[in-house]
Amino acid sequence: MPSSEHAILVELFRARPSLATALLRHCGHPIPSDLTAEISESTFPVSIADTHADAVVLLRGAEAKLRLVVVVEVQLAIDGDKPHRWLTYHVAAEQRYASTAVVLVVAPDARVARWARKPHPVGPRGSFAPLVLGPDEVPRIADLADDERSVELTVLSLLAHRDADRATLRAATVALAAEESDRASLYFDLLLATFGQALTRAVEDLMVNGEPLSEWAKAHYRQGKEEGKTEGKIEGKAEGKIEGEAAGKAAGKAESVLAILSARALTFSPEEQRTIVGNTDPALLDRWIARALTVRSVAELLSES
Repeated sequence: MPSSEHAILVELFRARPSLATALLRHCGHPIPSDLTAEISESTFPVSIADTHADAVVLLRGAEAKLRLVVVVEVQLAIDGDKPHRWLTYHVAAEQRYASTAVVLVVAPDARVARWARKPHPVGPRGSFAPLVLGPDEVPRIADLADDERSVELTVLSLLAHRDADRATLRAATVALAAEESDRASLYFDLLLATFGQALTRAVEDLMVNGEPLSEWAKAHYRQGKEEGKTEGKIEGKAEGKIEGEAAGKAAGKAESVLAILSARALTFSPEEQRTIVGNTDPALLDRWIARALTVRSVAELLSES
């Protein structure tokens, strides 16, 4: 059964077929600039049983002439049966479309990428190897040209390199918030599961710095907090470091309340700050996080206790 990460990575290519073109170019594969990309049916009929690839992208040139078929396979773990299946995809694609084909294996894990690159024996003298995109081949966000910075390539780059620095996650959050779609929701959830506290801190930074975020981004931020996605012990603004996992989560929620209030230019007295930071009721803190986005004053917020 494919994992949710696998399904979302496949969706990157289904949502933006040109992602395959951009990645092939980064691998040094000569792709003419005049080709357009489109998604195609990804089930190949073979003599034994139909076999289903993750995605198939057709690259067409002038007058819609087919120039290249790209069979995209997302590979998250080592699987000894896959190389033979990739060869089947390659042959089936060339037969179906009467065109040159390439199997593009996307392996965000470096160990899996090294395994996928090994030539697979075919007959007594032959071998087959797909084109593999591992962390070394997937460009970092900072290295992308402006016209390459799609949301999908941003997500893939983050997952391949695990870039958890705050500036990179802030940029990714802004890009996802601008997209504001069902797909963006899936991408955000995957990044939240991968980066946890680091991503929520990046969202808090945006709020504190007064950068605009859509209601979609705020809703996902609140959801991440409510589901307890933050991990470990978080040091609050109050006196010292609160020990214990439950207390640490409460301190993190209190920090979020203060960050949102500050971003909205709502001032609070030292006593109000102590009240917020000293609260250890997670349910009440969750309600404060949600209401901090809409209340007119800190007093109004604290009226719910």
